[in-house]
Amino acid sequence: ARGDGDGVVDGSLDDLALVVFTSGTTDAPKAVAHTRGSLGAGLADFADGVGIRPGLRVLTDQLMVGVPALIGGAHWTMPDPGLDPGARPRAYLEHLGDAELLFASPATLDAILRALEDRPELTPRLETIVLGGAPVLPPLLRRAFARMPDVRIRSIYGMTEILPVAIADGAEKLAAADAGHDGDPVGRLVPSVTARIDEGELVLAGPGLARGYLAELPEHPLAELRTGDLAELDGDRLVLRGR
Repeated sequence: ARGDGDGVVDGSLDDLALVVFTSGTTDAPKAVAHTRGSLGAGLADFADGVGIRPGLRVLTDQLMVGVPALIGGAHWTMPDPGLDPGARPRAYLEHLGDAELLFASPATLDAILRALEDRPELTPRLETIVLGGAPVLPPLLRRAFARMPDVRIRSIYGMTEILPVAIADGAEKLAAADAGHDGDPVGRLVPSVTARIDEGELVLAGPGLARGYLAELPEHPLAELRTGDLAELDGDRLVLRGR
C-alpha cells in the first residue's frame, strides 16, 4: 500500500493484512495469510450473525471479536491480563460487570457456570453469549440456559483459514439434540461462504477464504479449503458428522 501527502493509504482488497497461525490440533501449525478482503468478509459476517450494534458492551480478549465490535460501534472491554474464571472465579465474575455480550470458549463458559454455583448473586445480565474455539455440546447449553434463561447463545463454527463458516442459535441447537437428531448442527452458512460436499468431506470457498499458507505463496494460493470434516448440507444448514 502507498500513502499520499495527507497520510491516506491506498490499497486493494487483495493486500496482505494478517498472518495468523493455526492451532495445530489437527495438523502441524501453519501460517495463514489473510487479505483485507478476506478479513473484511469474515468480520462483517460475524458482526451481523451475533448482533453487534452501536453501543453494545462487549467483553472478550479475542482480536477477531473485538475488531468487528469496534467497527460496528460497540464498546470493547478486554479482561485484565491473567484473569481466568477457573483460577480467580470471583474476580472474573465481578469483572463481567455490565457486559452485554461475552465471547468465551466452551471451557471458559463451563468455569463461569461452576463459579456461579457458589456465587449466584454475581450472575451477569448478559444479552448474548458467543461460543467458539471448540465443539459446543448440549449439556453446556442446558446449564447456561438454566442459569441465564433469557440469554441468547450463538455458536460459531469456523477455522483459521475461513472464519466464520456457520453460526448456530443455541436454543435451536439444543432442540435438535433433544429431538434425537444425529450429528452436530453447527448452524446456517454465513453469506460470504459457499460449501459443497465431496465424498462426505466439507469443502469451503468464498471471499472470506484466506489467500493461502504463507510458506506456499505465491505459487499455491487457496482456491478452496478441504476441511477434513465429514458433513451434510440441508439447504444452507450445516451438520457435522465427524472427521
